[in-house]
Amino acid sequence: MNVLYISDSDSKYGASKSMLYTLKGLKQLYGDKVKIYLLIPFKLRHNRHMYEAYCEKVICKVFGQYCQSRPYSKLVFPIKVVLKYIEYAIGTINIELFLNRSIKFDEIDLIHSNSSRDDIGIRLARKYNKRLIWHIREYGDSDFNCFHFRNDYIDLMNDSRTLLVAVSDSVRNHWINRGIIPNKIITIYNGIACEKCRDYGCFQGERIKILMLGGISEAKCQKHLIEAIALMDNYTKSQVLLDIVGDGNKKYMSELKKLVKKYNLGTVVKFIGYVPNPEKIIGQYDVGVICSKSEAFGRVTVEYMMHGLLVVASDSGANKEIIREGVDGFIYKWGDCENLAQCIKRIISDKRLIPEFGGNAHERAVNDFSSEKNIRKIFYLYSEFV
Repeated sequence: MNVLYISDSDSKYGASKSMLYTLKGLKQLYGDKVKIYLLIPFKLRHNRHMYEAYCEKVICKVFGQYCQSRPYSKLVFPIKVVLKYIEYAIGTINIELFLNRSIKFDEIDLIHSNSSRDDIGIRLARKYNKRLIWHIREYGDSDFNCFHFRNDYIDLMNDSRTLLVAVSDSVRNHWINRGIIPNKIITIYNGIACEKCRDYGCFQGERIKILMLGGISEAKCQKHLIEAIALMDNYTKSQVLLDIVGDGNKKYMSELKKLVKKYNLGTVVKFIGYVPNPEKIIGQYDVGVICSKSEAFGRVTVEYMMHGLLVVASDSGANKEIIREGVDGFIYKWGDCENLAQCIKRIISDKRLIPEFGGNAHERAVNDFSSEKNIRKIFYLYSEFV
């Protein structure tokens, strides 16, 4: 089976990691039964070595996306619209005219698009009469406030050649409400590589180490966690250490740092920056926090769980699908910093919850969100869809 797999433009966070796990897993579990021809944006050409071991061929071409996240600064918005539209238009022409020089479409059985933000997959599916599996990894509006260069994207998704794969029931229901035909979209949770649960023997009841991992953006709401810690009394503050790991919007990052300074939290909160392989450090923490307004799946959430962290997450998005309240961690009302602070205080008051809930979280992640389980579902989908 020959599959043309189309990458999105991300190279650091959830979507790109999910794609890498998929490519690697298909190669390891099914060998030559699935041959992947990977199309990546030209700007990611320096990352091609990451994929070459799992693909028959990696193709780099200039292409853009018809769907774009709205920038944090309103002043930047009109500039982004112009630049991204030019990239999208040039990319569309480039793919239409020149991609067939790099790949023989009569040998391709199936197209798999990794992102809901590009229309390359459906364009090629229509042009060469191929079936398309289209991964939907975000809400688009409620999480990243996206804007579109074309208004017919729901019709594109409902095309007879497509099958949409949502990463959670929450995402699936959201897109059905936006107009997707229900039998066109199914749910397959992302898969995470199984990791050994952290060693709780090293936990001696010292300051609780909290991790907030992911891209720095307004959608991820790092500000809420800083505000929650600021609400605590001095003794409670002295019992926690927070590391914010990731990079992203510089203006929002600047606001976060000003907030830390305003509340005199310099000894409590640290900004670590981007870490290429965060799975190597997650096990050093006790608690993982997710404050996102609309977490489509929560790859980071499951990475916390896989390493045995107690998870505190907002009640929005897919968090309530992933985390069992009072079993794996705590769910708080999104935007309610006092409620978030109370969850952290509860952990401080009973630190035995860390190994208890963390162990439960690890077991659930291994049983329900393993990479192998995800890959087997993807392969079955390929087999049934061709």
